[in-house]
Amino acid sequence: MAFKFLPKAEKDISSGFENLPAGEYPFTVLESGITQSKSDKNKGKEMCAVKICVHGPNNLDKHIFDYFADWFSEWKLKHFCETVGLAKEYAAGVVAPDSNGWSGREGYVKIKMGKAQNGYEAKNEVADYLPDDEQTREALSAAEPEEDDVPF
Repeated sequence: MAFKFLPKAEKDISSGFENLPAGEYPFTVLESGITQSKSDKNKGKEMCAVKICVHGPNNLDKHIFDYFADWFSEWKLKHFCETVGLAKEYAAGVVAPDSNGWSGREGYVKIKMGKAQNGYEAKNEVADYLPDDEQTREALSAAEPEEDDVPF
């Protein structure tokens, strides 16, 4: 089967890789899993991998990959969980990103512009996830031991 398309002049073609301005945006998790670090220092250590769709202004959606663990960007792991409804799981010390277990979860993210490097242009990166304060309080109270109701 042939793929049909409308040919365009070079001047009419967009690269399609427009970056978002730094700021705070809603996002949806597209994919999640567990991967292993390839760095020399931590080769083989497990970390969470997510691909998120950041919903920018004027229907500009940007797909961004992010990685975090309890040994790498630990604040991102905590804040991600508190943002997407996994605060209780984080407080228990067990989360399940494998097999796209976080797909469809939503929250808010702070986006920054990363530096151009290794021949690649500057691109958007996750600076941090923006936790839901109410959910965080619920998880913390669930993790605290219950007090006796014995009056003194």
